[in-house]
Amino acid sequence: MNKEILADVVACAKKVLDCPEFDDPAYYDTPLTGTPFQFSAIDMVYLFLEIRDKFQVRFFAEDVENYGFITINKITGIIERKE
Repeated sequence: MNKEILADVVACAKKVLDCPEFDDPAYYDTPLTGTPFQFSAIDMVYLFLEIRDKFQVRFFAEDVENYGFITINKITGIIERKE
């Protein structure tokens, strides 16, 4: 996993909701909508937009289907595939 992309994804997530667990890689496979993050649907949209703007990538349905855009590691993987 590209550590630079991962760090940028974490930074985008922190812009939406500053949560100390973002500093612990043990949580990077934890769904952002669950404990401890508790992202709302609106938070997820803001994160989506932050990531889109930061990385200048276009997302497609297959990127977000089947919970593809739900954890830090999954989001990082989507971006890595696009670069």
